[in-house]
Amino acid sequence: MTTNGSEVAPLIRPLQLHVDSFLDHLHANGYAPQSVTNKRSIAIAFARWSQGERIGIDDLSEDHLAAFVKRRPPSPASAV
Repeated sequence: MTTNGSEVAPLIRPLQLHVDSFLDHLHANGYAPQSVTNKRSIAIAFARWSQGERIGIDDLSEDHLAAFVKRRPPSPASAV
């Protein structure tokens, strides 16, 4: 997956401020760079999934997050 602005930004624009704030929080609290990168990938996957499901940012709920996590069996190397 490429992470240049032209490909990722349009998909996650509604959630971008929240994702950026979350990542800033992780950096400020000493999370390892690889951990922040992994969490960013998960956040982008969630944004894409919610867009595909046509869930508006104002409609997101914990139920949506649970559905995203349960969307497929986790692989042994997966954090989600």
